[in-house]
Amino acid sequence: RPVVSKSGGEMLPTSNLDYLFQHVGFVVVSNLSKDDEDSLWECAIDVGAVDVEMQMGEEEEQQGTSSAAIVTCDPSDLWNVVQGLRDGGFTTEEFEHRYILSDPDNAMVIEKNDLEQFEMVLEKLEDDLDVTQVYHNAVLP
Repeated sequence: RPVVSKSGGEMLPTSNLDYLFQHVGFVVVSNLSKDDEDSLWECAIDVGAVDVEMQMGEEEEQQGTSSAAIVTCDPSDLWNVVQGLRDGGFTTEEFEHRYILSDPDNAMVIEKNDLEQFEMVLEKLEDDLDVTQVYHNAVLP
């Protein structure tokens, strides 16, 4: 609370903004070839995933390929989805419980003149030993 208050912010009561975020199981699948998308979708859905989002860097976008994907699932199914993807021959780079924006329209765009202060507050929060994870709905320029 002191970090936020000293920075001119306000802490709201716990769960006041729960509607902004969705708790999901979050899996990053890597080392995909251009032929893996359909088989990844099939495997992910079969093992309980809710969504698969192919990730493309600039180079992949130009080539129309993807080398990674984000798989989301119900948090209680996370380990089963990870195991199922691994059993299906996919490389799971990382997996965790995460809060993601429920609706991208709820994102707040941080203006360039406010960016420095926002990043300073985030850094202070992340350095605080009492803070385990920071989630926000900001879109950084």
